[in-house]
Amino acid sequence: MEYSLSFCNIYQIADDIFETIDKEDVIIDHKCAEESWNFWNELRKEPFALLVNCKNSFSFSFEGAQHIGKHPFQKKTAFLIEDASQRKKLELAMEIKEKVGHPYDYKVYSDREEAIKWLSLSEK
Repeated sequence: MEYSLSFCNIYQIADDIFETIDKEDVIIDHKCAEESWNFWNELRKEPFALLVNCKNSFSFSFEGAQHIGKHPFQKKTAFLIEDASQRKKLELAMEIKEKVGHPYDYKVYSDREEAIKWLSLSEK
């Protein structure tokens, strides 16, 4: 299955694993976070894992970095990052989340298959 939000596309790659790919040059803001939560609330009633594929250029607003993220049913999150600048943006967003009291449990990968393996073999 494939789904499209204003800022990303979401692909179901297994029964309980989804991959998101941000649209090119998107700025993830508070509206994106709300849209994401509404989407997951409608789609899922059971746990799932998420692969966030950071192959396209993106950035976060401060509010977006605070609010985007882990839905209660989202049990595992892997970030696929090959670009050093994207890694720095992600690290900054995770620092912001932690400082405002929303720690985020995740792993970063540069190999898609390794990320999917971790998501499917780990406790969800």
